[in-house]
Amino acid sequence: MAPPVEANRKDCSPCPQGRDPSRGLCEAGQLCLFDSDPAIRRKAAGKASIFMLAGLLNDPDPDVRLKAALRLPVRLRKRLLEDASAQIRAAIAATLPGEDLTGLIGDPSPLVRSLLAERLPAAVLPALLRDSDPVVRLACVKRLDAEWLIVLAWDEDANVRRQVALRLGAEQLVAMQDDPDVFVRRIVASRADPRLLAPLTEDGDAVVRETACQRLDAEVEQVLMRQGGIDA
Repeated sequence: MAPPVEANRKDCSPCPQGRDPSRGLCEAGQLCLFDSDPAIRRKAAGKASIFMLAGLLNDPDPDVRLKAALRLPVRLRKRLLEDASAQIRAAIAATLPGEDLTGLIGDPSPLVRSLLAERLPAAVLPALLRDSDPVVRLACVKRLDAEWLIVLAWDEDANVRRQVALRLGAEQLVAMQDDPDVFVRRIVASRADPRLLAPLTEDGDAVVRETACQRLDAEVEQVLMRQGGIDA
């Protein structure tokens, strides 16, 4: 960047960089890490040498802190996992390996915890099974191993249970035959092991009954065909 003309420069004497016009980031009012305008600091944070960015991790403007952190090495970037802004904590967490995020399991923000549910190692996910936010638990459903997924079959949120019903094994769905949510029972009727469908043929929902009956009839036909083939 060419040094600014003297007419466009302000008095930068208080600035830690001094008034050396050979510096590429001494364009006061347009591009300066120490300007009072956060928009100018944000712009400078995207272009300054990374050796000058560590001080911006304490900048009062969250966008300046984030822009600087995303250009810094992981060791320094991780300092913002304790930032006051949930958006910043989530943005930084999204750039780090899952094993570096276990310290955020108790984070007060659902935004951060839902991101953890997508990035933590699968072995750590059970720590979020009783999270107070259904969005977090729903994110867990997509990645939990079957042995832990069954725990959410009795979740208080119907959307969570619907996703569980879509992922559980056919024999595990016996746990959800009597679910109060009709859409859960419809999923069970379409996916459960046919040997578990008899109770659903008398369900209060016509779709559940019809689905269960059709699948049972198809199963009986297959059994009879196999037996006929064997007898022949």
